[in-house]
This record gives sequence, C-alpha cells and structure tokens, in this order.
Amino acid sequence: MTYLKPFYRLLFVVMLLGLLVAVPYRVGCAQVSCPPMSDGVHGVQCQVPVTFTSDGWVYFSNPYNGIIPNGVLYNRFPIVFRDFYFFGKLYHNQILVGAPLNVYNRGYHSIQFDGVAFGLSQLVNILAGSGPCDRLFLAYKNPSYLLNKYGQKTYNDLASETLALTLNIAYNDMRQMPRTPGYDLECFVVKYGILRGRTVGDVLKIANKVLAGVAPCTLGLNPPDDPSNMEQGCENLEEILEAINANYEFINYGLTVDRGYLKPNVAFGLPGTPHPAVVAY
Repeated sequence: MTYLKPFYRLLFVVMLLGLLVAVPYRVGCAQVSCPPMSDGVHGVQCQVPVTFTSDGWVYFSNPYNGIIPNGVLYNRFPIVFRDFYFFGKLYHNQILVGAPLNVYNRGYHSIQFDGVAFGLSQLVNILAGSGPCDRLFLAYKNPSYLLNKYGQKTYNDLASETLALTLNIAYNDMRQMPRTPGYDLECFVVKYGILRGRTVGDVLKIANKVLAGVAPCTLGLNPPDDPSNMEQGCENLEEILEAINANYEFINYGLTVDRGYLKPNVAFGLPGTPHPAVVAY
C-alpha cells in the first residue's frame, strides 16, 4: 500500500478549509469513534496508538493547525529529544538519520537537525519535499534540501519517511503523542510483506543502513526474481516505512485509525514510563 504525498497535499488543503470530516479520502481504513471522557477534554478517550505520516508531521507542526493546540513539533521536540541515543552516542535536542559514523564502511552519510526554530523549520522542509528514493551522499546539518550523486538539488522520500518514523518512535517512547501518549512503537511487529516478522525498530535500522549506502538487496528488500534491482529495493523499503507511519495516523481527536499493518507487543492501555529513544546500528 502506498500513501502518495500529493494526495495528502490535497487533504491538507481540505483540512485548512475545515471540511475534513465530510471528505471520504481513504478506503479500507479501520476507523473507530472514541467514547466520551468523563472530564470532557477533547471529548474522547482512546488507547489506540498515534503515528503521523511525513506530511502529517508537516501539517501538525504548524502551531495554528486548528486541531492540536500549539502543534506537535516546536514545543514538544525539546522534551522528546532532550536525550536521544543514536549509534551508541548520546545527543541532546537533536535528531539524526543515516550513519554519522563510518560503521558500514560507506563514509559519513547522515542528516542532523537541531531542536531550535531554524533547525526544526529545515526539518519541516525536508519532510515536505518529494523526490526519488535514494541513499545519502553527504553528511548534512540543518539542510533545506539534499544533493543527489550528480550534485544536483533534490529531496529524498526515503529520508523523509525515515525521519518521520524516527519522530514517531521517539514521541511514542517519551509519551508525547496527542490523544494517546504513546507505546514502545519500536517493539511492534510488521505483519505483512517482505519484512514480515521484523520489529519497527528493525525497519528503522534497515532504513538508516540504506540511507548510509548499504545496498538494499543485501538487506532482504528485493523480491527473489529481481535480487539486484537497487531502485526497486529502495522503493520497497519506502513503502514499508510509509505503511508504518500511516498505520495509526492521527486525523483528529475524535477519530482513531488502525490499518492493521502492525502487531502490538502489548495490549492497549495506560502508557508506560517515558524513556528516550535508542537507535542502534
């Protein structure tokens, strides 16, 4: 299943017009209305997890989005990424994807954003960009665009989806999601496709490897009848990331979504203790 960025661009225009509830923009999505809360806050009580698509992170980063008060990015990022463990190193108020260390013998190929206004606005730019699925060719810090192997300006859908998944895991781990504070999303298991049986954390590791330059075909991302097609392997991974990020997609406080792509490791209930996200290689 593919979730196309231009499609969500149209959705966001509709949201801005205040017509979201009236537009049947998806098919085959399990949707459950939430029972009222006793205290009336937002009028709902749900324990279904929350994730955002890459475009969802863009839309709800806006403090004036009209659904989540103050948005989810600028005010919560310093809490979520106060401590962030990436490839064995502790970072503060920063998010990274790719490989900041030469752990795969492919060089330093990564993207890093600082949790300040400028860095987060650049993060939104990269999340919003649409481009081919590809590896990284440089180490970036707070970029507004990326470069392809020819040195041309581009965006990278694999990078966008990997950043979105890292945000989804970290916000869930630190229990900072709207409506349902969060679960250990990295422990949920993929139910379908070529990475069936792998955890969400495993998928994030694989995505960082491909961004760093590891060939997708060496990571089980290619079909048996086309084992060496690197472009297809990258696109397969991108679709898996998109499906994970969209599985519990947040639309508003009165609607929950579970597309059935993930198997939780726990029964839904009260959130556990918040803890920093740990991304290993």
